[in-house]
Amino acid sequence: PFLLLTIATLCACDKSELEKACSVLAVQDNEQFANAPNDPFQFEDVKIEGDCLEVTYSYGGGCEEVVMKLIGREGIMKSDPPQRNIRMSLDDIDNCEALITTSRNYDLTPFRESGGNEIILRLDGWDEFISYKY
Repeated sequence: PFLLLTIATLCACDKSELEKACSVLAVQDNEQFANAPNDPFQFEDVKIEGDCLEVTYSYGGGCEEVVMKLIGREGIMKSDPPQRNIRMSLDDIDNCEALITTSRNYDLTPFRESGGNEIILRLDGWDEFISYKY
């Protein structure tokens, strides 16, 4: 019985983690795009799955929490499909110097444009454009 309860608990945790996989909402705000913190970090990988953008990055830290946001400009570039400039904002109030590599998943739905089903996201610091189809 104990083993069965443990397995059921693990399954519940896994399901909960899957539901939270894309729970950080991207922000669309010109003021934040221009002025949000821009502490140094390095992209390791960027991939899209459905409405979720997974960003893997490295930064110097390890002692305190950091805040990483995905911010987009409010306006789009008129093209087919339309394009939007986006950037990551790292607020690293951590004075430690260990090399930390981590991933975050962002909900891209704020970047959708009405009347379409795709937008090209131009992520500052990432060499490839990201095709977000919805």
